[in-house]
Amino acid sequence: MSFFQHTTSLSTLKTLRPARWYDAYPNLKMGLHLLYLAPIVTHSTLGEILLQLVCGYLEIPAEEGIRLAKTGTLTPAKHIRWYDEVPTLPQALTLLKQLPPSAIRQVAKAWHQQFGAALAS
Repeated sequence: MSFFQHTTSLSTLKTLRPARWYDAYPNLKMGLHLLYLAPIVTHSTLGEILLQLVCGYLEIPAEEGIRLAKTGTLTPAKHIRWYDEVPTLPQALTLLKQLPPSAIRQVAKAWHQQFGAALAS
């Protein structure tokens, strides 16, 4: 075996799963990464936009989703992830995770398209 050949076979790489559930959705993964890098003041705006998109897909009034997010009923008690500090983001991701993959891709794409306007304001 040459020095430049990689020892991991392709079959091994195909069996590896993403570390986080949202890694399988490129728009959602990129959106969360961009949000992490974005100024703190835009975190709540983009978290609220995601929650509104998820509530719209579920046909739940956005006000109800925001109210639930503020009460923290579906969010973890421990804040171990960076986005747990954003008021509406954990709630939005918890609801989004329950959707079918096609819906997650649809919502994530719509959310990703909102970034330009949110970051410009």
